[in-house]
Amino acid sequence: MSNEILSKERKEIKKRLKREKDPKVKLKLALLNMVASGMSVGDVASFLGIKLRTAYSWINKWIEEGYEAMLVSKGDGRPPKLNKEQRKKLKKLLEEKEYWTTKEINALIKDEFGVKYKKSRLYELLKELKSHKP
Repeated sequence: MSNEILSKERKEIKKRLKREKDPKVKLKLALLNMVASGMSVGDVASFLGIKLRTAYSWINKWIEEGYEAMLVSKGDGRPPKLNKEQRKKLKKLLEEKEYWTTKEINALIKDEFGVKYKKSRLYELLKELKSHKP
């Protein structure tokens, strides 16, 4: 059904795809264009390396709200595990000691805030905090 709806709008999708500069929006438009051309959502999602659920979400957003729904906003994505206040507190706690291991930092976060980070995400968090290297 989404293929039929998108195929009617394929001309607009192609026009926007050619003009778009933002790579994240371009990816969404590419997915829409491929589905509109008759490819299955599953095949397109697999080809583009995105989850099927994400592909359907993008399609539904386009159908409901059009191009504006494709634009990337700062609020897109999963909400952070720690809010701003918790991040500030974590940064202060990390400053109390000169050197931390990732295990120690993860234990500290779990004890203080009740959440656990994967190692890769913990590195990203530390970079964001501009904190000590683990």
